[in-house]
Amino acid sequence: MDRRSRRTVWLLALSLWIAFFAGDFYTDRALSLAPFYVLPVALASWWAGRRAGLTLAFLSALAVLLVDQFSHPSPTRDALTLAWFNSWSYLSSYCLFALISGLTHRIHEERSQILYLSSHDELTGVLNRRSFEEAATKELERLARYGHPVTLIYLDLDHFKQVNDRQGHSEGDRVLQIVCRCFCNSLRRLDTVGRLGGDEFAILLPETSDTEAQVVTQRLLSALREDMSQHGWPVTGSLGVVSCMAGSPSLKQVVQRADALMYQVKERGRNGALYSVLDGQTDQGLQSHLPPGR
Repeated sequence: MDRRSRRTVWLLALSLWIAFFAGDFYTDRALSLAPFYVLPVALASWWAGRRAGLTLAFLSALAVLLVDQFSHPSPTRDALTLAWFNSWSYLSSYCLFALISGLTHRIHEERSQILYLSSHDELTGVLNRRSFEEAATKELERLARYGHPVTLIYLDLDHFKQVNDRQGHSEGDRVLQIVCRCFCNSLRRLDTVGRLGGDEFAILLPETSDTEAQVVTQRLLSALREDMSQHGWPVTGSLGVVSCMAGSPSLKQVVQRADALMYQVKERGRNGALYSVLDGQTDQGLQSHLPPGR
């Protein structure tokens, strides 16, 4: 959640707290609204963060004390007894609200972690196959409904096995992590990177035509070669690029075409890209070519 959204939730939780405090102050003691302070505390802890939740826990405990003292005064006590009673009342209330805040925040964090791990590759941090396919399917549905172009890049690393065999799998894992970081740094925020398995990756470029895809692909290849050479790794990339401009192609059709193009690049010497356009016509009308300057 971004900063603006967190601020909105914080203001909403604070407004709830004010409403409950006002209601609690003017109701009969037998109808105490103290338990309802749990709602703004939990809301702030879940969506606005732990600090916001603890702040409302402090305010809620203070509200309980103030309502008890000023709205429903207790029988007269000596100063020492009253101080001890007020301290105990505040601390017990605060501990209860703080506990609720902490548990709510912890549950939210655990839930977010589980959702993240279920949708992302643990090693590289990019989307896993299932989540990437879901994202790609949605973009193809947008293409069929609104005509927005979308490009899918299927990429396989060249000579990656050499790194694993000669330098060990830990170094191979480092290669994969740096490759994904290279991709993410070279793409827009709305683009999506997914690890399909091993050293195979896919990149989804929404709102990207075939000509724009060639520019992006060349930038990716250049960035990949530069990053790999800096670490002394012989790794390059073979890319199959399919730009969907019209029609309603299935994800299976697009992936198969991109995979076939990628293997053609492998056969032609690796370290390059081949392109194809799906425009709603028959397969015989599709064109593919190596990028200029290959």
